Amino acid sequence: MELGRVGRLARYPVKSLQGESLEAVEVDERGLRGDRGWAAYTPDGGIGSGKTTRRFRRVDGLLHQSGALDGGAAPVRTLASGARHRCGEPGTDAALSAAVGHTLALRPETDVRHHDEAPVHFLTTASLRQVYRLGDAARLL
Repeated sequence: MELGRVGRLARYPVKSLQGESLEAVEVDERGLRGDRGWAAYTPDGGIGSGKTTRRFRRVDGLLHQSGALDGGAAPVRTLASGARHRCGEPGTDAALSAAVGHTLALRPETDVRHHDEAPVHFLTTASLRQVYRLGDAARLL
């Protein structure tokens, strides 16, 4: 009996940046291999995100950037302009900071996890359809 199919695999090498689609990926106790291994840190030590919580700081513009693993030791971050910068190399933090208008430093994960609540998330097409319907209902109010 078939319970479902995987329609898409996605990995986000840099927390809160657009990620990459994958054909296959290794999964270990931390989650997808290479997922959220890096993050953009704010000057107060918070992790740049789309929301503000105890650990995360909202940084508008991060979601317009992207990150991908290309076999190098660290992810490559791509600006909306197409310019590419490898995390950890000189000039990368300055380029990201200029692109989003906030001072940021890209750092690898240490003892502070870059994941939100869980290292792996599964979304079903049924749940996505329901969110879409709820969105349509909200627009009608």
